[in-house]
Amino acid sequence: MRAFVRDLKKAADLAGPAIELVQGDLSQPATLEAALAVWSACILCPGHPRQVELQGNVIEASQRAGVRHMSSWRP
Repeated sequence: MRAFVRDLKKAADLAGPAIELVQGDLSQPATLEAALAVWSACILCPGHPRQVELQGNVIEASQRAGVRHMSSWRP
């Protein structure tokens, strides 16, 4: 499993044998496509004031990267 994070140092506690951290920023589309290139699925977790814009960035980058499955999760 890969976890997309903005700050690798802050997210270091999330890493483990089954979780690889990938750095990027949802507000910077240029950082998304390369990070998504090896993914076959992506789960979006809402909760940001710019949610529509940021999720749109992920969806567009996912399409370019060939991600086959998208899902959204709401707590």
